[in-house]
Amino acid sequence: MDEILEYELNQSQRYLHPLSIIFLDIDEFRKINDTHGYQTGDLILKMIARLIQNNSRAADTVGRWGGDRFLLICPETRLEGAKVLARKLLEIIANSYFPKAGSSTASAGLAEYRKDDSQWQLLETSGESTPCCKEERQEPAVELSAVLVSYAPTPFVYLVPLSCQRPAERLHNMSV
Repeated sequence: MDEILEYELNQSQRYLHPLSIIFLDIDEFRKINDTHGYQTGDLILKMIARLIQNNSRAADTVGRWGGDRFLLICPETRLEGAKVLARKLLEIIANSYFPKAGSSTASAGLAEYRKDDSQWQLLETSGESTPCCKEERQEPAVELSAVLVSYAPTPFVYLVPLSCQRPAERLHNMSV
């Protein structure tokens, strides 16, 4: 995945094309492993990987980024487009049934490449947003909402944590 991301960053720099990435983090995955065992956890990861792959574009690259995280590299995609895709994937995961575990939810962190960002900055920006999504949500996913937050080290990069909220617990959209 590192090589693909580096290639796509170079393409984006050279041709001035948009590039976004999405981190998907499976919520409470450790609990699934502890309750149902690692074999069930592995099966669920494979099922989620298939869901992500089947519901993203052919041009997007999907890969596991260790543990319970997935990385989507979305060339020719602005942040708004990545947000649409992330919402779609979160909803599909939340509405899927997984053997033994039942349902599961996920959180997503997004970032759009901006001129002169390094691979590390892009990854950190999108990855930083997933933990804050999980902290904001304590109930199972029902409805989707988004929060837009600025990220200090690079003033032109925004991170967008996407999390599922019950209707009564929706977060207000915040602008930068």
